[in-house]
This record gives sequence, structure tokens and C-alpha cells, in this order.
Amino acid sequence: MLCVHGVLPSVINILLYKQLSFVLLVRVTLRYVISIIYITMARIRLTKIFTFEMAHILEGYKGLCSNMHGHSYIMHVTISGEPNADASSPTYGMVMDFKDLKSIVNEEIVGRLDHSLMVRAGSEAAKRVEGLSERIVVVDYQPTCENMVTDFANRIMAKLPVNVQLCTVRLYETATSFAEWHAEDN
Repeated sequence: MLCVHGVLPSVINILLYKQLSFVLLVRVTLRYVISIIYITMARIRLTKIFTFEMAHILEGYKGLCSNMHGHSYIMHVTISGEPNADASSPTYGMVMDFKDLKSIVNEEIVGRLDHSLMVRAGSEAAKRVEGLSERIVVVDYQPTCENMVTDFANRIMAKLPVNVQLCTVRLYETATSFAEWHAEDN
């Protein structure tokens, strides 16, 4: 597809779209080609922020966190991808619709965990709270911020479209403490 990008008094910039992976920019004057430059399609990062309230118990931990306690979690989810290059599409220019990312995270994490109690399977705490509420979440790991952020990243990655990559998940347990999962580290 050929489209005129901009017109200057004696120079016309023309974008020739070749595949989705690059753009060929040709700058011409009335008589000759001045330059040809390959431009990589921009990879864009999107971040959506989520909040939920959850309690947990770190059984066996030597400190206050061995008691049932809660947090107001804040989670930043960052994805990346190339914007849709199909000018005829209503999602032209989008990497992913924010509402689709919100649906994935709400289904996999927030909807399951908001106002719940998370305990480790097989722990004494899990046995004590069994049947206490329908909002008990039993996991196969010690429910630390580090283990949760890894679990959440895996859950989100499994649901993303193939052209979208998960970059980071940052999980704030308090206003000044967070664990962060980075794709480049895993």
C-alpha cells in the first residue's frame, strides 16, 4: 500500500508498507530519490494497573506475617507488541485493547483473589480455615509476594494473544514494597 505521509514545498515523504515488520521510507524531490531508510515498526508497551484486597498467611515464617493479615495490592501489568498496521481495522494502531487486557487479568487474578484469603495447600492454616468462607484460595506455594507475582505472570502469559508479549508484572504488597517479574529475566 502506498500513501503520502506529508507534503513539503519541494519534498514528498512516501511510506511504502512492506509486511508488518518494517516500513520503507522514501524521500523524493521532483527529480530524484534523496534517501531510502528502513524503519523498524515501533514496539509499544502498554501498562494497566489493577487493585485488589487480599489476606494471606505465611505459615512457619518467623515474624508477624505468620499471622493472618491483609494487604491492599496494586498490580502493574505491562505488555508489548507491534500496533495493528491494518488501516482498515477498527483496532488500527492498537497493540491490544485495554479492555481485553483487563478481562484477562480480572478473570485470572483479581476476580479470584479480591477479598479472599490465600493459604498454602497442606498447611495447618489451610486445614483451620477450610469451610470458613467461599473466598479461600489454596495454592501450592507459600503465598509470598515473590511467588504470587510469578504465578500471576504465568497465568497472564497463557491468555495473551500470540502477537502480544508480557514484559513485567509488578505487585505492590504495601506502598513501599513490591515484587517484580520481568520477561527478560525468565
